[in-house]
Amino acid sequence: MLKGFVLSFLLHLFIFLLLFLSFDALKFKLPATQNKKKITLSFSQFTPSQSIPIPSNNIVKKKFFKKKIVQKYPKDKLVNALLRNPKWTRNKNQPSSRNSPLIQSLYGEVFYTFTKTQQRFIKDHLFEIYRITQNTLVLNGYPSIAIHTRQQGTNVVSFYLYPNGDISNLKLIKPMGYETLDKNTISVIQIAYKDYPHPKTKTKIIFNVNYTLY
Repeated sequence: MLKGFVLSFLLHLFIFLLLFLSFDALKFKLPATQNKKKITLSFSQFTPSQSIPIPSNNIVKKKFFKKKIVQKYPKDKLVNALLRNPKWTRNKNQPSSRNSPLIQSLYGEVFYTFTKTQQRFIKDHLFEIYRITQNTLVLNGYPSIAIHTRQQGTNVVSFYLYPNGDISNLKLIKPMGYETLDKNTISVIQIAYKDYPHPKTKTKIIFNVNYTLY
């Protein structure tokens, strides 16, 4: 019995030693790893792409336009043609500060009895007074009866103009003979005088008011 135990022990010891020695001899060699190459990245190697514009959420700017003022003319064809023609206020007889013969024909020798201040005002502002009057006539309207009956001509008017802008002794030196136009001239001047230039002293004003149909 003892022999059997000793044999069994020796057998197991032998097996153990055999396994231990064989395991130590058997070593698993892993395959050698390849040399790793280091990769270095530089931003200078990259070419930046062109920037893409960012849409502005489709914002549309409003455009503001100045409202064009369109002058309304009457439906009457004759009146319409008259008012559309800019030449009708540019009569060849219109006064001018450089037109001494016309001033001579309007005032005559009386002009030289005026003071130097009055003469200067007449030469410098007579055409302006004429222009204001003709523009007021256009705005006030050419009398429709006179248009349809083809009434036209020239009035010569006179009045005194004061430093405060008032006028006095307004009258027609040369009526046309057309009652409608003669009365219209007086009415127009009674409106237009408020825009006349003011003299330094009381000054007599004489000028033409023209009515011309084209």
